[in-house]
Amino acid sequence: MSPHSFLFKLWFFPFSLINMWRDWSNRNVNRNFIGSKLKISGKNIWKKGPDLPTYRYEFGSALVGDNFYIIGGVTAPTVYTVTKRVDRYDIKSKEWSRVSNHPYIIHHPGVTSDQNFVYVIGGNGLRISSYSIAHKYNPETDRWQRLADMPTKRCALGLAYLDGKIYAVGGADNKRPLSAFEEYDVEKNQWKNLPDMPTAREHLFSVTIQRFVYVLGGYQNDRFHNVNTFERYSIGRKVWEKLAPLPAKISGFSACIYGKSIFAFGGEQGWATSDEIYEYKLKEKKWFRRGNMPAARYAGAVISAEDGIHIVGGNPLMMSGKFSNDHDILIPQ
Repeated sequence: MSPHSFLFKLWFFPFSLINMWRDWSNRNVNRNFIGSKLKISGKNIWKKGPDLPTYRYEFGSALVGDNFYIIGGVTAPTVYTVTKRVDRYDIKSKEWSRVSNHPYIIHHPGVTSDQNFVYVIGGNGLRISSYSIAHKYNPETDRWQRLADMPTKRCALGLAYLDGKIYAVGGADNKRPLSAFEEYDVEKNQWKNLPDMPTAREHLFSVTIQRFVYVLGGYQNDRFHNVNTFERYSIGRKVWEKLAPLPAKISGFSACIYGKSIFAFGGEQGWATSDEIYEYKLKEKKWFRRGNMPAARYAGAVISAEDGIHIVGGNPLMMSGKFSNDHDILIPQ
């Protein structure tokens, strides 16, 4: 099912009942997330950063040098207002500024960087049809360049860079969740197919480290069929393997590498929105609980930087239209 086809079906149900169920679910979120039973790892120091200039979620984000970029997404006042806007945050000056818009109105894109350029691949547009388009943004010239299209049209995918290659995994094509796994060669501007991911899913997250592509969570069919699947692909051996499952079945969360760990923040489970933080220690190959965010949210940005982990934007309540522009900074201890 597509990221928004489920939303359209809701028009046939009484919204008063939907709101009652949503509110109940968010009040009882901790009953559904088993992460509270995990051992707590480390301490957290929180700082407040300057708010994102717009309220939005379902965007993409990437870091280049001392700046990170918020690209596209769904904005206020309704869940159907999509933007091509791009905002830049300077970590040193602690200021937001606007840069050139993305060429397309876009939400649910895959976004990553190679520390020179920002790459935006796939996503959705106004007609809720998945893109295969790919662009790169040059921060030096403030210009966008069209790249070779991705072989598979999809949105809500995982996208991560490592050693001159970009890895696109999972997502949805407006009909079903996908297991497609493709590699883009940055220098050659060429795509090739890789072995499919074992578990088809969308609204997942992927990161790369130490010659592995890690793929976390997501959902199948709709957000009521979340998975806690945790798999990784060995770039050297060209094989997939299963790892210790996520502590909760979540989708629409954000994750990053920080130090020698993978951090996962928030997410959605049915109508519930989580404020949980989980840490996977690569050396120990175990999940730990890392406390809670200042507020629950899903579909925001998580950026790992020298001064900590920046958590930006998102949506605090399912189907509420009350998007966030919060900017919190976690400094793990």
